[in-house]
Amino acid sequence: MAIIGITGSIGVGKSTVTRLLARMGYKILNSDKLVHQFFTPNHDVFVALTHKWPFLKLNEDKIDTQALGDMIFFDKEKKEFVENLIHPLVLKNLRMEIEDARDRGEDLVVEVPLLFETGEEKYCDFVIVVVTDPKIQRKRVLSRPHMTEKKFRAILKNQLPDHEKEKRADYVIRTLSTQADLRYQIEAILADMERRVK
Repeated sequence: MAIIGITGSIGVGKSTVTRLLARMGYKILNSDKLVHQFFTPNHDVFVALTHKWPFLKLNEDKIDTQALGDMIFFDKEKKEFVENLIHPLVLKNLRMEIEDARDRGEDLVVEVPLLFETGEEKYCDFVIVVVTDPKIQRKRVLSRPHMTEKKFRAILKNQLPDHEKEKRADYVIRTLSTQADLRYQIEAILADMERRVK
């Protein structure tokens, strides 16, 4: 049994890695998906956000997450308000899921983009950092809807540089070539983890 943390910057291929791990039978816990659970009707976060900014409420059961992201991205005060509202709940839920997995003796993969930045790596047995070529990363990110060069640079500024993440990782996966190569890297890492926990 192992708790495996997956982290890395935007556009490096974390989701591709976790999808492959899911196909291999691992349970995946994604922090971004946890956040979206808080945007359901009657949740304290949904109520607080739509009370403070009524225009975010698209209808009775939906928040305009794109408008929310755009609003807080370059506004420090609004960003801090939202982060103070959401981050404690995300961390609490992550830790509960991790403890439940430990109690059940299950393997769990936890995908957290800001794993090191929030200090959550201490709850993981192993940490995998996903990296790619900066040119590939930039192309992937700028092809996303509503993404701009300015926003991309701001995201990178708020994250640890890749070389710092690599220093703190147990393993590094490079998403540079084929799916077959990526699977080979993952299988080699899992085999080494199995050897280390025996």
